[in-house]
Amino acid sequence: MRAFTSLARTALPVFLLLAESHASLHAWPEYGYCAIDLFTCAIGKDMMPLIQRIKEAFGAGSFALRKFDREAKVETKPLPIAV
Repeated sequence: MRAFTSLARTALPVFLLLAESHASLHAWPEYGYCAIDLFTCAIGKDMMPLIQRIKEAFGAGSFALRKFDREAKVETKPLPIAV
């Protein structure tokens, strides 16, 4: 329980919301740990230059990268118009 109490006082969440993307950052300075999530609709865009810049900006000694491709089919149906 003590670890959770300490974590709750020092954890730092940050969110950046854009029209079609978002980023979240969760930092635990006491552990020297930061988790960054990037969600984008930029299909086919090379994100590695951005990831490298983030790594350098935070002075990361190591990092892990997980990429998830999300494909969703969107169904559109005409809605009845109420008169």
